[in-house]
Amino acid sequence: MFNHNHYVPILRWKRGERISVRKLTQIQKDSITPLIEFVPPRPPSKNAKNPKPVDQLYKELIAHIPKQILKDWGKDPIFVDFQHLDDSYQLSALQEVIESSRNLGLYLIPVIYLKSNSSFTKAALGANNGLCLRVQRQELNSTLRTAIDHFTKEYELRKEQTDLIFDFGITDDQCSSLTGIDTQSTDLHSWRTFTVASGCFVEDLQDFEPGRNEVNRIDWEAWLKLINALGVDRKPAFGDYTIQYPLYRELAGGGNPTASIRYTLRDKYVIWRGRSLRTFGFPQYIANANLLSKMPEFFGKDFSYGDSYITLISQGLIQGDTSNTGNTTTWLAAGINHHLSVVVDQISSLS
Repeated sequence: MFNHNHYVPILRWKRGERISVRKLTQIQKDSITPLIEFVPPRPPSKNAKNPKPVDQLYKELIAHIPKQILKDWGKDPIFVDFQHLDDSYQLSALQEVIESSRNLGLYLIPVIYLKSNSSFTKAALGANNGLCLRVQRQELNSTLRTAIDHFTKEYELRKEQTDLIFDFGITDDQCSSLTGIDTQSTDLHSWRTFTVASGCFVEDLQDFEPGRNEVNRIDWEAWLKLINALGVDRKPAFGDYTIQYPLYRELAGGGNPTASIRYTLRDKYVIWRGRSLRTFGFPQYIANANLLSKMPEFFGKDFSYGDSYITLISQGLIQGDTSNTGNTTTWLAAGINHHLSVVVDQISSLS
């Protein structure tokens, strides 16, 4: 399907993330195969009258997935991961999504793990588009060959029809060298595709002061070092968690978010930290967007949908219209869309 000149962003399938990929151009999408992680339905608030039962919430969530993928991504290949759903719903969700997606002509590639149970793995094979084997950090060691050999033989998996992802989670030195992993024994050239993924974005913004803050993009730096290293058996494609923390955790309701903007540069992330939305209000977004758009590193309004959104909101300060501020969802969508556009541009520029 693709070589190392490709991008595999890992995205939780929420509204902001869906908007971010929907706004990509087809040329950008041709260089991307997203790995989308479905997340549990949001439980009803404690004060809700006649709250829906969990079964109903899951039923509605699963029913919407295929149409959302068609609307927001289309019929290009996409990896689908069910690991964050409750165990009791994963198999039925996979089966229903595969069946509905087949009727819509979608190209879904189910994600499986070395720890996936037999029923789930066999059902994933029924998608008939191959599989994606996502190997997690704790499995990336000298025993990997034995584990993969056992897994592929048990399910009669053909490597040439299987995409392999080494997912390190949080970026560290191992990501740039694959130290301690028996990569040659895993026969990397036999797999349909090979990707190394990690992420370095911070868990939250609590430690940052209001104003401009920076975080080095060491996930990108580690991948560059890896593909340029001597003796690499096969150059992997690049995967990351965009501008989100790699380890999934569902935030409890009733939080107090800030009017902060996340913006990717070629070697770092800029975090334009705002203050509490409850206390200081949404018009902070306009001021922060205006400051961000005036940075010398700003890519310009025509670079991506995310950049045009930043420019649009920033103009409210000049025009005196403070009604259009955006919210946490639309700003996440703009930030992720800009990030995806930056990475595609960087990869396409590599020799």
